[in-house]
Amino acid sequence: MNSVSLIVTTYNWPEALRLTIRTIVNQTRLPDEIIIADDGSGLETSQVVREGLSSYRGRWCHVWHEDKGVRQSRIKNLAVANSTGEYLIFIDHDVILHPFFVEDHITQAREGFFLQGKRVLLSEGCSRNLILNGSRNLPGFLTPGLKNRKNALRMKWLSKIFFIPRRFQSTLRGSNLSMHRDDFFRVDGFDEIFDGMWGREDSDICYRMFHSGI
Repeated sequence: MNSVSLIVTTYNWPEALRLTIRTIVNQTRLPDEIIIADDGSGLETSQVVREGLSSYRGRWCHVWHEDKGVRQSRIKNLAVANSTGEYLIFIDHDVILHPFFVEDHITQAREGFFLQGKRVLLSEGCSRNLILNGSRNLPGFLTPGLKNRKNALRMKWLSKIFFIPRRFQSTLRGSNLSMHRDDFFRVDGFDEIFDGMWGREDSDICYRMFHSGI
């Protein structure tokens, strides 16, 4: 794996984005570049990006377009167009990354496959505390009020047992998704027909990759 681009979609939630960026720059394996895909946020988001990435030694880019409603597909396509990595990892601005997040995506990456990881859903109180207090005490398996608690476990030997390559799957989310750059362009990226609607552009690109044999 020669180069990795981490793409973060965001819209007007700088408090959450600040926390996400903190967990990005503390990865065991830093991405080679960080692209913030901004769907029309205000100036505070720009300040958070500049401050959060000021010490990051890799390449970073804040890609922005005017706020004309939900245009997630377009901004993600613009982010990829401004990226250089051979492998693309997509997350949302409200995703807190485990320290091994990037490393694990790279370790599991295979030619002819894309990866979709799971997530833990935090309670409103836990989310509020994290935003107020920062990322010093990240949630873990024993944190009260978690949903999908099993996803808080990082056990590489166990994941190998339960890892099942699939030729199709209907439940897919883009908040923890990675793929080879060539495969992204093989299916022409995100379909911008989904702009104006919330969600489904991530499931759609996965369906098209499945149908193309990935």
